[in-house]
Amino acid sequence: GLVLRREALGLTNLTARLMGVEASLADMLAMRERRYALLRLLRARGLDLEPGEEMRGINRRRARGGFAELAARALALRGLGPAVAAELREHEEAAREEFGRMRRLSLPRSMLARLCEVAVVLDRAAALEERGHEVEVATAFDAEVTPRNLVVVGRARRA
Repeated sequence: GLVLRREALGLTNLTARLMGVEASLADMLAMRERRYALLRLLRARGLDLEPGEEMRGINRRRARGGFAELAARALALRGLGPAVAAELREHEEAAREEFGRMRRLSLPRSMLARLCEVAVVLDRAAALEERGHEVEVATAFDAEVTPRNLVVVGRARRA
């Protein structure tokens, strides 16, 4: 059978869209860049954090605002002193450069997302067929509703 690691299965959640779920693509990318800048700042302050942990205790929508406000909230939550302007600027500028590089390097992953989803769905369909079911794979929703829009429908074979 098909065996995919968890990281590979995560590819099926990726989608190349002009609009983000809650905001424009540009806004969503800016939010991610701010989060990365925050991660850099917190690590520079001596915290050992995995990606995603920078927002612990903070609503993710706070990343829509400015970096200074986001950093102030994160530092205060962790009992750390406020950041100075030069420190904020350093991490914002480094994040802009590094995040851009990471986005370019992630393009092959994005291009494999649909292929990975189709492979998983077809593997599930084949497993059902092997167990004697009639199986149909179809698109359940428009891609604008959700990129995860494939469905496997199985019916017991009639004798």
